[in-house]
Amino acid sequence: RDDFRPIWEKYRDSLGTLEKFIFDYLPRLSRSPSTPLPLTVSTPMINTVFVTALPEEFSAVTAHLDDRREHTELGTVYEIGTFSNDNAQCTVAVVQTGMGNSLSAAATERALSLFKPDFAFFVGIAGGLRDDLKIGDVVAATKVYGYESGKSGASFLPRPEAPPVSYEAEQRANSVKRADMWQQRIKPTVGIKPKAIIRPIAAGEKVLVSESSEDLKRVRDTYTDAHAVAMEDHGFATAVRAHPSVCFAVVRGISDTIENKYEADQSGSHEIAARNAAAFAFEMLSGLLQGRTAVYTANKPEGHRP
Repeated sequence: RDDFRPIWEKYRDSLGTLEKFIFDYLPRLSRSPSTPLPLTVSTPMINTVFVTALPEEFSAVTAHLDDRREHTELGTVYEIGTFSNDNAQCTVAVVQTGMGNSLSAAATERALSLFKPDFAFFVGIAGGLRDDLKIGDVVAATKVYGYESGKSGASFLPRPEAPPVSYEAEQRANSVKRADMWQQRIKPTVGIKPKAIIRPIAAGEKVLVSESSEDLKRVRDTYTDAHAVAMEDHGFATAVRAHPSVCFAVVRGISDTIENKYEADQSGSHEIAARNAAAFAFEMLSGLLQGRTAVYTANKPEGHRP
């Protein structure tokens, strides 16, 4: 009943992380993966939010979902679906924001406030900053530099801002990289396996297309451990920081290496990079879900069966 919804939301907000997990997630474990999740209120209960910027990224993420349906809230269109793996199942909302940190931050805040998920991912494509990166490789962020931040005088003086991703997400990303099985989720399958790297990412408001760009030189000189450069990650990470209970991650597929951007784009690199990033992210989500389930199982009351 809609009239009980404000009371329920107030009560849910007062719960701890484990209690929210029990109330929101465990009931889904008993459903068959092929059974659509019913919408009993105007806003569906969402376990995970995926934020994307481009159509290719949106399509790469939604390809991993079943029982997909469109849901519109305050003018924003979300794709809702289910993700199932072994004994873990969750409901996912995907949104496409457009390019830029401000759009990313606004869409992320709206989605998190609306759905109150346990997990949030930004999945997309990026330019590679290292010579050993190839098109299709994946960079999972440990932190996100906002390279536009600084003081502009006779010269630009950077004032680095670098929100880290969630500790739980970084640990899971390293686990996925070590297992080296995430490539099996790539749709369609590929012959040559891309590699994954767990390193910082830099984000700004510009599309960097030349090795002679002053912004690119500054990024490389200042943020020496950054492995990829993009446009939305800092806005996403900044928005999620206001929701400390949400475990969040940023996963980027390398679509170009700056200097050859035009040629790479023409060859279909966006689609390759996006689907590889999505595969890595969903392997992370699978592990995160199973980890939360294991924690609950180890601590559940004697004789209780979810």
